[in-house]
Amino acid sequence: MIWRDGVVPEEVPEPLRAASLTANLLDFGYGVLALALELRDANRDRASGEQFPTTEGFRVAAEAIESAVRRGDPTNGDQGRHLVVSAAAFHLAGYAARAFSLLSLAALDRNLASHERCLAYLLRRDLLVLRSQIIQWHSDPTHTDEAVSVRLLDAEDAFGAEDAAVLALTTSYHRGLGLADTGLQSGDRAIFDDARQILEAVVDSAAQIGNVPTWWATTLTVHLLRDLWDQSLHVLLPSGPNITAPARWGDLRRDFVAQLGARKPPQIELWPSQIAAAKRSVDPRHIDDSLLIGKRSEDTQLRNSGFACAGWQAASCAVRSGRARASKNLYSIGCYRYVAVRSQRRDGDRRADPRERGHCGCNTGKARFRSSSGPNGA
Repeated sequence: MIWRDGVVPEEVPEPLRAASLTANLLDFGYGVLALALELRDANRDRASGEQFPTTEGFRVAAEAIESAVRRGDPTNGDQGRHLVVSAAAFHLAGYAARAFSLLSLAALDRNLASHERCLAYLLRRDLLVLRSQIIQWHSDPTHTDEAVSVRLLDAEDAFGAEDAAVLALTTSYHRGLGLADTGLQSGDRAIFDDARQILEAVVDSAAQIGNVPTWWATTLTVHLLRDLWDQSLHVLLPSGPNITAPARWGDLRRDFVAQLGARKPPQIELWPSQIAAAKRSVDPRHIDDSLLIGKRSEDTQLRNSGFACAGWQAASCAVRSGRARASKNLYSIGCYRYVAVRSQRRDGDRRADPRERGHCGCNTGKARFRSSSGPNGA
C-alpha cells in the first residue's frame, strides 16, 4: 500500500497522490463483495457441479476492505463497520480463523451500531454475549412503540420518521437473530426459517429506505446463518426413521447435541473442512474398520460398525491440521455411535485379529479409546 494512516507520503509520485485512495479501495471492495453475494444467491438454484466460484471474490473483497481500514485514517468513525464487513467476507470465503483474528475485543470497542456488534458476535461465535445483547435491546424502554410515538410527537425532538424506521429495522433484526439462535439451539427448522424470513424482510426494507449499513449487516447475517444451519450438528448428524441406526441412536444424538450446545462457548457446528469426515463417521456404508470391545484380558471384535473408528480417524486428521475443537467433536460423534452400536450387541463376537489395521479398543465402562492412527499411533 502507498499510503499510511490515510495520508499519502510526500515521496509518492504525483499520479498516485489521489486523495480518494481509501474511498476508491472501499468502493472496489464493496463492489466485489456485492457481486460475490449475488453469485452465492444464484448458486442456491444450481447443481453442485454447476455453481459459480465465489471464494476468490470474497477473499479479494475482504482484503481490499481490510486494507482500507488498516491503512486508512484511524479517526474515521466507519472503520469499525468496515472491519466487521471484512471479517464476514473472509468467513464466507472460508477463512474463518482470519475472520476471527480481525474481531478482537479491542475491535469490538470501535464505533459499532447494535446490529453490527451482533454480527461481530455471530462471527466470533460468542453466542452467550449475543443473547445478552439481544435481550438488552428488547428490554430497553426507549425502543418500545410507545417511546417512539412520544418522540415523534415532540416538536422539539430531532427524532424523525427516518430515525423511527431505522429503529424498527434494528428491532426486527434483533428479533430475527434471536429466533435464529433459538432454532439453532433446538434444531427446529420451522423456527429457523421464520427467523430467516424476518431478516430477509429487514434486507428489503433497508433497501427501500436506503439504509446502507443495515442492508449490509443484515444481508451478511442471512448468508452466515444459512451456512451455520447447514454446518450444524442438527443437520450433519442423521436422524429420522429412514436411517439404519440402533434404537438408542436418537436419544444419544439428542443428548450429544444438547451437551455441546450448553458449553461455553456453545459448539453447535463443525468446521467446514470437517464435514466430510463427520458424514463418514456416521455412514453405515463405511465399514472398512474393526471396533474392539475390551473385557478384562480378553478382546472381542464388534464388526460391521465402523462408526467409532471413522470418528476417531477423522479426529486424528483434525488434530494434525490444528482443528482441536472440531476434532474433539468428531471424536465424540464416534464415541456416541460406538455406545449406540454396543448397546445392540449381544453374543457372537469372536477374537480380534491384531493384524487388523486402524482398529479401536475400549475398556468397558471407561470409554477409553485407542487407535493405531491416533496421537500415540504410527
